[in-house]
Amino acid sequence: MEAFNERRYFACHELLEELWREEPGAVRAVYQGILQIAVGCYHLMARSNLVGAHNKLEAGARRLEPHGRSFRGVDLRALIADADRLRASLPTPQAGLRAPWDQTLLPRIRAVDEGGNAAGT
Repeated sequence: MEAFNERRYFACHELLEELWREEPGAVRAVYQGILQIAVGCYHLMARSNLVGAHNKLEAGARRLEPHGRSFRGVDLRALIADADRLRASLPTPQAGLRAPWDQTLLPRIRAVDEGGNAAGT
């Protein structure tokens, strides 16, 4: 969560890649979904690669959808919404990154309690 939220997407990718390989089933899929969203952000921030950003943000969000509102203290619904909002705000890959884009739309991982409520509320 920390690496992702600090926009250290490459470090997040490396850590999650190591973790998901050792996990079965749903845990593996959730790690992969978060990793794909991180890679989408990395494509956007570090490479200005709109094709990669669109593809990975979409793939990660769709991979997380079957796992409900939250998973092991992570608010999946908010992360999916953030990834979808960012992807929808970006120019099409054909248009390219000619104008600045809103970096406040970069997804964040939010913690939730066991009931699915924002942590601390």
